[in-house]
Amino acid sequence: MLHNTNTCPTTKAGLSHLVKSMHNKNALIKLFNLSIKIRQQKIPEADIQHFLNNAGSKYNCSFTEKPMQWDAAKKVIYYIQPSSDERKVAVRL
Repeated sequence: MLHNTNTCPTTKAGLSHLVKSMHNKNALIKLFNLSIKIRQQKIPEADIQHFLNNAGSKYNCSFTEKPMQWDAAKKVIYYIQPSSDERKVAVRL
């Protein structure tokens, strides 16, 4: 039986892909939870980055362990997915 070495969790590359995927899903859930808290607490836009900085480590980016970021111009909270293209993963408020 042939395995795709990029996605098969029994290979080093497959395991790395699986862990990265889990971190992405975890970070996205954190973004959604933060967006709910921001809406529920009616945090003013001027205070959103301060709120993110003080939300606690359980809401930090899964990759960097740093607080999520606020882009006021686009009205999104986000993290940068570490990869070759440094893709921004965002949730609009």
